[in-house]
Amino acid sequence: GRVRKSKLSPEKILQVARKSLRAFHISPLADIEWWTIYTIGQRVASKFWVEDRVFIARDAFHTHSPKAGWRSSIPIGSLMYRRLAWKIARVLRGWANPSILKTVGILRTQYTQDLIDFDKRYAALFSGKPRTSADQNGISHEEFFKAYKTAGGFTSGTGIHYGP
Repeated sequence: GRVRKSKLSPEKILQVARKSLRAFHISPLADIEWWTIYTIGQRVASKFWVEDRVFIARDAFHTHSPKAGWRSSIPIGSLMYRRLAWKIARVLRGWANPSILKTVGILRTQYTQDLIDFDKRYAALFSGKPRTSADQNGISHEEFFKAYKTAGGFTSGTGIHYGP
């Protein structure tokens, strides 16, 4: 569930940080003037384009947690937008039908949905409680490490494959 800002304060957040990072001394250097709560949310735009004229590009197309944002869109994004650019050029010159523009959106939509699905699983690992002797329902180190290792190709952008 969502955490209400009215139930938290900078002092409570510092208390949790100090408990979580008890090996370190945590003390603000000055008064805390502003703070907020970041709520993880994953969303994907319903369309990549509007009437073959307006294209939603890069991160404007989706939102996800910072955990999945390890520059995973750079290799694929660069390739995708080069494809889009040459397709737009062909359409504008009259060499191709505007319907070819939709093929870029299809690839982008599938890649982005895969990213969002991955992020939901990954964010749950980061947000979950660790397994302890008192709480066997928590996430084990092995579980976390396996997910981290498995996700390496995806988060680096080198392990992304498109279907036929």
